Amino acid sequence: MIAAAYLAQFVGVSIPTGSDDPTARSLIQLEAGRNRGTEAAVIAAAKRTLKGTQSVQYIRRTYVDGSPNGFWFGLVVRPEEVTTVAALETAVNAVKFGGMMWWLAQSDGTTWSAETHTWSNDTQTWAQKG
Repeated sequence: MIAAAYLAQFVGVSIPTGSDDPTARSLIQLEAGRNRGTEAAVIAAAKRTLKGTQSVQYIRRTYVDGSPNGFWFGLVVRPEEVTTVAALETAVNAVKFGGMMWWLAQSDGTTWSAETHTWSNDTQTWAQKG
């Protein structure tokens, strides 16, 4: 464990106190410094606190009311998979970019503001949003 904690400092990862060696190694490998703050790092951190299917929906650049905002993101998780909200918040706060704000929704469905395609009546097709 001491070797893992030593190596973690070089990739910008902090190992939580009491972590076993396999967990420490996975933290170092999954969230190297260049990945910190990315969507993948946030989702991986959130999944570590969930049980079951570990379902996480990441909603980028969106304020909690659904309006566009480049300094906010949201996470939608299934309520039955959350072990503790405090653990989830701590994990996400440890890997997100400083200054970014985020919101958490516990839902068994999807949110309308999370849709990534728009319907075109002219061509009757779905076009991916940019």
